[in-house]
Amino acid sequence: MGFQLSVPLLCFAVLAVMQCGGQAHEERRMFSYFQQMLQITEQKVGDIGDKHRRDMETLNSGLNSRIEERVKHLFRKWAGMPEIPIYCPYPVLSDKLLETSCKGVYTEGMACELKCPMAIHLIGPRIIRCTRPASGYTGYWDAGDGEPRCKKATCPPLRAPNNGALVCDKWSGGMICQIHCREGYDIQDNIITLVYICSSNGVWIEQHVPDCTYREHGERSRMPENYYFTGQCHLAHPEVKKSFLDYAEARHMCPIRAHCTVENVEIKCGDEDEDEYDDWID
Repeated sequence: MGFQLSVPLLCFAVLAVMQCGGQAHEERRMFSYFQQMLQITEQKVGDIGDKHRRDMETLNSGLNSRIEERVKHLFRKWAGMPEIPIYCPYPVLSDKLLETSCKGVYTEGMACELKCPMAIHLIGPRIIRCTRPASGYTGYWDAGDGEPRCKKATCPPLRAPNNGALVCDKWSGGMICQIHCREGYDIQDNIITLVYICSSNGVWIEQHVPDCTYREHGERSRMPENYYFTGQCHLAHPEVKKSFLDYAEARHMCPIRAHCTVENVEIKCGDEDEDEYDDWID
């Protein structure tokens, strides 16, 4: 009597083979996935190691350079040899209004004085000095504590009144403005402020600029006589500028008299009944 495989046993054997084959396939797929992940991880670790190595090389290079410069300096000093001269480039200042007295060749220890144009106030150090760097032979300008800058007016521009003009100074950076009206036009009765001053926090002490309105025949003028100009605004610039300068001088608003000139007065004309002129003209 030979060995006979029953139908249930045959089915069980076939199922086992299929399961074994499927498990082997899944294991091969997972092994391939792990291999890929391992390669990616090794690559990332290698990149991190390369960056770390480059950073260390840069750090060591800078440190070695500073040590080398220090050794050379001490050796030259010990041997009584003259120092290698340090030169500074022409100073480039962050505030474009700043002016400097630097001239000629800029060597180590040379000091330059800073100033602002006209009567604009200088904030921060007034002196910059050519200084030896930690390494190399190109000096830099040291301003000490703080950043020098010119204190400019930071108030937003004011509009010019219709049928009038807005007049502002240049010598303090536009911190004082005044309104003028065309002859035959006037401000309202309730307007008190005719002069506008920009405060230190960047806000006009008075911000409302009234329009100059037509004055009916027989009505009295509401402003001092020198606050009016004849004809159209763009033709009355000399007259308006002189009135503004007279006002500034009488109230000691010209810190340096040489700066209070017609060239340093700006006029902005408002819209006029006949024509429109709305440009700043120096």
